[in-house]
Amino acid sequence: MAIPGAAVRRFDAWAPYYDESQLRPAYDAAHRAVLHLVTRVGMRPRRVLDVGCGTARLPRAVADRFPDAAVIGLDPSGPMLSVASEDRRLGLLRGAAETLPFADDCFDLVVSTAAFRHWSDPAGAMTEIARVMAPDGLLAMADLFATERGGLIPIWSRRPGPPATLRAAVDAAGLVMIRAEVVAGFGPVPAVTAVAARAATRRRVRTWGVALRGR
Repeated sequence: MAIPGAAVRRFDAWAPYYDESQLRPAYDAAHRAVLHLVTRVGMRPRRVLDVGCGTARLPRAVADRFPDAAVIGLDPSGPMLSVASEDRRLGLLRGAAETLPFADDCFDLVVSTAAFRHWSDPAGAMTEIARVMAPDGLLAMADLFATERGGLIPIWSRRPGPPATLRAAVDAAGLVMIRAEVVAGFGPVPAVTAVAARAATRRRVRTWGVALRGR
């Protein structure tokens, strides 16, 4: 399982306090932006995966919005998932975006917020997301991209993730962006960038159930 140890240990230690972060308004803005994109596209998903779910605030919001959907949250931090485990509506699994432990074509909606900049291999992770998406599936994601010199992301990340990097990863995965929006962030995060993407070409459905990959 390709989980960067040092980065995950930081989130492990942060887990008990994560939901009290002063940046919570920026994270909540990212969640709202993703749900808005899903609503604008007109989806009513049945199988949903959140890649990098943290304490599962977004999966809970998805379950509230789409009560008939099966919602799974995946995160490399066990303590984050322990905080999230209080909501029994959700399926939770420890894992990395670069090696998703699911069969092909099993989710009609994949969401992700504030996780892209932490992926060790953005193109590889996006390719994995494209693999587990159903042929007509949707990816809706948002991240906290700094647009001003000295913003939060250049401070926190060794590999700043500007929108161009996100576009390159989406293209490498064979996905096509169908919507992009920029909404206000909070404090040192001046903007939240949200995108929706679909597969460039239809793919044959191999499985629909949310099954773990064979090991």
